[in-house]
Amino acid sequence: MSIVKFRRSTFITTSGAGSIIDFRTRNGASVSVIIKSFDGWENKRAKYIEEPRLAKLLGVENFIEPPIYIDQGNFSSTVNVPKIENAQFPRWLQCPRCRRIAHLRDWDFNDSEPMEKFCPECSRPGRRSPKIYCIPVRFVAACENGHIDDFPWHSFVRHKPGCESRKLRLLGRGMGIESVYVSCDGCKSSRSLKDAIGKQGFLFPKIECGCKSPWQKSFNNNNNQQLSCDKPLRTFQRGSSSLYFAHTKSAISIPPWSEINNSGKDFQMLANIDNDEQRTKAIQLFSEMEDNSVYYYVKKRNYSLDSIKKLVLNIKSKMENLDEEKIASQEYFVLKDACSEDVENQENFKADAKIVPNNFRYFIEGLSKIKRLREVKALCSFSRINPSVSSKNRKEVVSKGKSWLPALENFGEGIFIDFETEHLKNWEKNKDVIARVEKATKAFRNAFLKDGKDLAEIDEYCTPRFFLIHTLSHLLIRALSNICGYSLSSIKERIYSQTKIEKDKSIYAGLLIYTSSSDADGTLGGLAAMAEPENFVTLLQSACESGRWCSNDPLCINRSTDTSLTGSLASCHSCALLPETSCCAFNRFLDRGLLYGTEEMPNIGFLKNL
Repeated sequence: MSIVKFRRSTFITTSGAGSIIDFRTRNGASVSVIIKSFDGWENKRAKYIEEPRLAKLLGVENFIEPPIYIDQGNFSSTVNVPKIENAQFPRWLQCPRCRRIAHLRDWDFNDSEPMEKFCPECSRPGRRSPKIYCIPVRFVAACENGHIDDFPWHSFVRHKPGCESRKLRLLGRGMGIESVYVSCDGCKSSRSLKDAIGKQGFLFPKIECGCKSPWQKSFNNNNNQQLSCDKPLRTFQRGSSSLYFAHTKSAISIPPWSEINNSGKDFQMLANIDNDEQRTKAIQLFSEMEDNSVYYYVKKRNYSLDSIKKLVLNIKSKMENLDEEKIASQEYFVLKDACSEDVENQENFKADAKIVPNNFRYFIEGLSKIKRLREVKALCSFSRINPSVSSKNRKEVVSKGKSWLPALENFGEGIFIDFETEHLKNWEKNKDVIARVEKATKAFRNAFLKDGKDLAEIDEYCTPRFFLIHTLSHLLIRALSNICGYSLSSIKERIYSQTKIEKDKSIYAGLLIYTSSSDADGTLGGLAAMAEPENFVTLLQSACESGRWCSNDPLCINRSTDTSLTGSLASCHSCALLPETSCCAFNRFLDRGLLYGTEEMPNIGFLKNL
């Protein structure tokens, strides 16, 4: 059996359950598989990750880290280690010599490696040439509801009546998709793959989705959990990035959770006790028992029982009515406090306040050097074709009813910027600013609404404040990559943008730029060092200068093309776009025009005087 090596982090991002992965076996055969649901990770050897706030938000008890295979010479520690289960997909293969295409069952294979399929005709005994291993076909079919299936080759080619051969070949007669043909040896029927693409990639004529879910453990050809689907199948190349969009949620461990992240269950148990008298008795009991975290804080860190009680009550209050907005606000205000004074250094959250350079004080209120942080990132679901599909159309990565989700625990460093809200609010009232944001988001919102999706899922992005912070964030990340040497894909952003005044809510604007690693030691400190005032001046000036002019201007800055897919205006790969692993919004809702102004509307530039 072939062992394929992947980075652990890929199973939370690009290679999660439902994704297609290509690799080669030890004998060089090309194999394509689809990753199955992660149900098999739950066992005695699995590493559990605690992050109470994120678990509460996602409705699970805890998280499980992707398994790791450890090879120690002649001894391989694979006993009871969860395996990444997969299934060969697509199930149609092609012989690279004779160009025949057929289902998996129609090819010969090696007993030692069943995934190595070879052509029995081109690899006949007696020939000098080695075995001709089959390759996966290039095309698959998928729908917006997340289903995926083999391309319907037989129905697509339209066999003539009475055809008994039904032996298909995929031939190329020139350049472009229109020159790729599928033909039948028996009836001589032939059809170009350009008909499979059609308008927007729909199969022509449209074919109803068969609700195939080959990544599910219970899947087989005759047993599908869903019986009907209202979305038509569309044709994609097997390696298309549109076939898999991971939907993740993450949280930064902040006080008090940063202090108790490895023992959250004990404190959470105490917080769930409603009766104050019973809670006090439970704290007293826990403090006398050695096998719990309360005992550790009392005996090792000299916490009083009253301090433990205050900590528990603090957790209880912050866990009530928890949603994404509340998690963001909790993180923001902790980071904001770090800007005003040095926070108490804790195991997984260390920060220093820094002085904001004079030139930037009119729009930056606070600056903080985050020397250490802990991030837990969980894979919740995935979608196909469109990353912004409604949550009801996303597919689960573990079976329903499971009390956990796959996640990664990362440690790192960062820079936090707290923006001055009064100057920001005055800028947001500019009619031209409001009109430009509406221009950027109108088509996107209409397309979103047309597909029956809930606009509430994107409303937080469709504000001038988010556009501004998001665009500036991308420019800063690009500048940090050039100055510090980090790759663009290793730097991430968290945007804190609240524009509505409601009960128990405050208006705020903040930006956390950070890098993290699964190594417990975190990163090397090069990014956090840029929060030092003298370094920050260089960083911000470099970011602003690089974003003021794009090599694709004036086309980029005057962009007026269809924004239904991006919700953006002035942005492109030469100025503002980032790898999608770095961006919190799939490279959407960006506009340099709101930072610097345009020839027609110079007054909309927030940083026009910088």
